[in-house]
Amino acid sequence: MGNSGPPLGIRGNGNSGLGTGDLVFVISSLSPFLHPPHPPHSQ
Repeated sequence: MGNSGPPLGIRGNGNSGLGTGDLVFVISSLSPFLHPPHPPHSQ
């Protein structure tokens, strides 16, 4: 994953970029803000 240090937003600024793990982490962290909450799906 990316460099250990600053939280998302700053991560990947000075290195090659976001890794797959970082990308998933950022998306999962921001997903509640990207769309309104919805009823949970039956898994």
